[in-house]
Amino acid sequence: MKIKWTSKAVSDLNRLYEFLSRVNPDAAQQTLRSLSRGPDHLITNPRLGEQLYELPVAKAIGFPRPRATPKSIVVRKH
Repeated sequence: MKIKWTSKAVSDLNRLYEFLSRVNPDAAQQTLRSLSRGPDHLITNPRLGEQLYELPVAKAIGFPRPRATPKSIVVRKH
């Protein structure tokens, strides 16, 4: 498996770096390094992030599915 970055993802990383580097260039570099390496874990763990109740073993033992799934998350600034 190979990770392919979309142009939108690359653009988001660039914008994040530009934003953070104005305040703390070292933190910007470290954050970008961490975020860009993160997807590599998917190569060795392709089910990373999958909901437990979706795994075959969970279905086999009757692991309960959540009762409700949020339709949206609202964040309000105070």
